[in-house]
Amino acid sequence: MDSSWKNLQIRMEAAWNMRTTPKTKRPKTGDIISSAHSLDWNKKKVRQLQQQWNDEVTKLVSDRNEAISDVMVDILTLIRMDIKSASSVLISHDAAKMLWEKAYEYGHANGFTDGKRIARQLISKSSHKSQWPRAFCTGLFVLGGSMKKHIVFPFILCMCMFLTSCGVKMTGVKIQNVGELTTGDRQSLVLDYEFNHDGSDKEKEKVIDKTQLIFSSDNMSVANIVGDGKTILAGTGGTATITVRSLDGTIHDSINVTVLARPKEFSIPHELTLTLGSEEVSTITPTVQPEDFDYSGCEYSSSNEGVVTVDQDGNLTPVTAGTASVYAKLPKLNIERECKVTVIAPIEKITLSKSDASINAGEMVKLSCTTYPETPDTSILQWSTSDSSIATVDASGTVTGVGKGIAFIKVSYKDVYAVCAVSVNKKESETKTDGSLPQGSGAHNDWYRHGDSSTFDALLKAVNKYRQDNGIPALQKASSLTAVANQRADSMVDGSNTASGYKELLAQNGRVAIDVAQAWYNTDYYRSLMLDSSVTTCGIAVDYDGDGCSMWVMILS
Repeated sequence: MDSSWKNLQIRMEAAWNMRTTPKTKRPKTGDIISSAHSLDWNKKKVRQLQQQWNDEVTKLVSDRNEAISDVMVDILTLIRMDIKSASSVLISHDAAKMLWEKAYEYGHANGFTDGKRIARQLISKSSHKSQWPRAFCTGLFVLGGSMKKHIVFPFILCMCMFLTSCGVKMTGVKIQNVGELTTGDRQSLVLDYEFNHDGSDKEKEKVIDKTQLIFSSDNMSVANIVGDGKTILAGTGGTATITVRSLDGTIHDSINVTVLARPKEFSIPHELTLTLGSEEVSTITPTVQPEDFDYSGCEYSSSNEGVVTVDQDGNLTPVTAGTASVYAKLPKLNIERECKVTVIAPIEKITLSKSDASINAGEMVKLSCTTYPETPDTSILQWSTSDSSIATVDASGTVTGVGKGIAFIKVSYKDVYAVCAVSVNKKESETKTDGSLPQGSGAHNDWYRHGDSSTFDALLKAVNKYRQDNGIPALQKASSLTAVANQRADSMVDGSNTASGYKELLAQNGRVAIDVAQAWYNTDYYRSLMLDSSVTTCGIAVDYDGDGCSMWVMILS
């Protein structure tokens, strides 16, 4: 066997055996991709994955067809060269193509054994000692024989060149316009025939059947001729010229075919939340692959313009609170994507389920919040902690104690917020240094005068946190004011209740420093003292009465 034909055989077999389906299975409608997301999200994700799977099929088919086309180019070239070598006649590309198609047709019709017999009979009947090279005949025979479903055999040129004539003759042909195609489309070409005179339909059909018309493409990667020889398979984006001509070249026509390439990816956000009256401009911008894909023809629309409108640049304008779907569509490619848009009224107030809490390190407490007006999308709320070494908080409002101290947990939307003061204590097995009071057991329990400053520090830290949050400098401890605070606490215990002459913050029965600071902050009068920018120093004291009731004093100056 000629080595050139053997190589073509191997290449053609490899091309036909190329994979045309992805290795992964196509997702089924109703599949759950993620149980952590909504049913709507899963439906959209399945549709997206199905589209990606279909796009991959299109590419694989296109790759296989391109590989087959490449082999065919070389086959036709080899046919022409073999014939020229034997007869000094250089036949046209189209004539070589017709020979191949006739061999293909006979191979399919008769099978391997009969095909071999017919080929030998035709060769023996050719004029004199055959003008066709044995390499050509044998090459087509062996190539087709090993391909099983794609068996091809040689066919003598004279069998294809002679056209049967009759009274009615074909004088022209026109290809009907196929319009724009997209990657993977198949389109059969339709012809309008012209004849030398009006004959019967039967006569015209006979002429059409016996006239050898060959279709070709000048850019097979864009539009390839496949199957029955007159079907277009759309490949990569671009333009190609499709030509039809008779074997003798007397009849011909051509059309230009435009193929619109399908993007590997075309997506928009699945969900968006807009706020009425917001100055921020929200725009739907598609994500595409490849990045240079031209989506300038994208059309945007809203399912309810009473809720949200969209212009043709993808800019969204909220109209009233509610939900609507915004669509981005590429009409020529029949691609459409959906974004669910929720429009909410501006949040004017946020409240928390707790204004303060006390937990041990390693423990958790769940905070819930309420917005006014109520928002259906709580994901727009931001949770934060003032000190992650003391306490952390997740996106759902769950606070976890980390280390001793006070952390302020904040939930906010833009400039609206609420705060919960969380005091984190050591575990019971550890020494208490979180600022909570010891149990009082008698009058004038003066523990606070003997170096245990943890309670004082905790109270001062909590008060200063409120001041700093409001842009006011922190207070500093002053020993002189501490002495005044001690006297004031004693007067509260012994019942004389003598005023100190200073600005003062007073509390009874508090057990934890942060609770005392929070109570002061929630009282209008005490809050005004805490946030007085003219106050710079302080003194702190705590005492018990005879019943074990705690008395808290902060003197300000």
